Amino acid sequence: MNYREKRTMKKILFYGIDWQDLAICRAVADNLGIATGIVDDSCLDEPLGSLFEKMEEHRGPHAGTSEKYLLMADLSREELVELLKQIETVTGDFDVIKVALTDTNRHWPLAKVLQETAQEHLVMQKAMLLQQVIKACNSLDMTEILPEDTEAFKKSLMTGYMMLKTGTFTEDGLDRVTTELMEHLKRSRKVNG
Repeated sequence: MNYREKRTMKKILFYGIDWQDLAICRAVADNLGIATGIVDDSCLDEPLGSLFEKMEEHRGPHAGTSEKYLLMADLSREELVELLKQIETVTGDFDVIKVALTDTNRHWPLAKVLQETAQEHLVMQKAMLLQQVIKACNSLDMTEILPEDTEAFKKSLMTGYMMLKTGTFTEDGLDRVTTELMEHLKRSRKVNG
């Protein structure tokens, strides 16, 4: 295999995945023609692109984060979906943070990639929580809300809806609106309870 073929080959690097799941992931990836490698804390200062070029086995500690990461290069969305489907067939549930190699992050040290991605993952989880809270609010009968809370409730509901619809939100904004709506839900139950 020449250098160009090696560079464009579909690749996955694992970080923070326990050995049992790792064995399953590697078997599935191998079956799908995806090269795999392992990174650990000794790689935290290395650029992500460089780690994909080397594709080495670093089996040391991964204490940099408690999250599990699947770092990938040159995988299509369909290939990722198939990989995860086959892994979950064996493991039942395979919750990892997925990171694609991009022109932007290829020069970032692994530590920065992990940190930035974990933050994005947290924000997306909070966005999903807000979506669930809005769904719960949509089932409320407006007569269940105290009259003095009606306008504030409608404003919080619309703010949350617009945040999710436009995709323009911050972690603090998501927290604030979710808290406001949950407080309205609690008070509405007290009115009925």
